[in-house]
Amino acid sequence: MPALLEGRTALVTGSTSGIGAAIARTLAAAGATVVVSGRDRTRGSEVVGSIRAAGGRADFLHVDLAAEHAGNEASRAVLDALTATTPAGVVVRPEDIAQGVLFLTSDAARMMHGSILAIDGGISSTRLS
Repeated sequence: MPALLEGRTALVTGSTSGIGAAIARTLAAAGATVVVSGRDRTRGSEVVGSIRAAGGRADFLHVDLAAEHAGNEASRAVLDALTATTPAGVVVRPEDIAQGVLFLTSDAARMMHGSILAIDGGISSTRLS
């Protein structure tokens, strides 16, 4: 991947797992120095370690930005049913969202202002508002 973000620093909140971790790894692979932040020091160290092992630059910042911790109640069967009829036909992965973040943080998106980039596998285009 080209060094689209060389010389930049990215603070990625909630990046010790899931979408945040994928975004942190993607931005680091694009040349950014990444500050991985989250509540779990062990998972944070693992993400930083994986970034460094791949040749990237990263550090961990222990922080808890939520007063209350809500769990994810959605089941895989519900997600599969919701996305089965979309153009992509699959649940969006953290890596898919990370690629959109990479684009938005790069110079390629410098003329995008006030726009919404829907990274949802096409679900928003198949539902009536």
